[in-house]
Amino acid sequence: MKCNECDIEFTPTRLNVDAQKYCSIKCRNLSAQKRRHEKIISDYQSSKENSISNIIGENNRENREIEFTPRTNYNRESNNNIIENGNNDFNARIGLIETNFNTKSELILCRIQLDYANKEIQELKQKVKNLEVEIFTLENEEEEVNPQMEVVNNLIKGFSTDPVGVLNFAKEMFKSKIA
Repeated sequence: MKCNECDIEFTPTRLNVDAQKYCSIKCRNLSAQKRRHEKIISDYQSSKENSISNIIGENNRENREIEFTPRTNYNRESNNNIIENGNNDFNARIGLIETNFNTKSELILCRIQLDYANKEIQELKQKVKNLEVEIFTLENEEEEVNPQMEVVNNLIKGFSTDPVGVLNFAKEMFKSKIA
């Protein structure tokens, strides 16, 4: 089967073989674009002929023309495949898209790491607060002192400086309690 646009032999890919008239979507779109331009031109010419008496004295529409500009960004190769002129531009855009994707991926990873670090900082701040409270309570906590233990502690401290005097004091203290 031959393409209605480029006259290339092709094998239809649709089930309804008679319905497929073009070898590719690009040929179909190019043909549709030509038909649209032809319709605009014919509508313009018919409206120009119908309203020629109304146009005299108004804007001179006869000099206006609709230019048909074929798509210049596509050329045919010798094997009639469509190639794009701006291949470098296309590759540059693909490169920018890849760079954008990689940058967004890195940004997401950095945000996840930031969230994790913020949670860790909050946990460490809470631990610091708990330790500060514990230190404060330990520093301000008054030791419960047993009066008998205080006497013994004083005796031990005094023994290190004057052992003979402490022993004499202890003997007299216990003699008075025993008697």
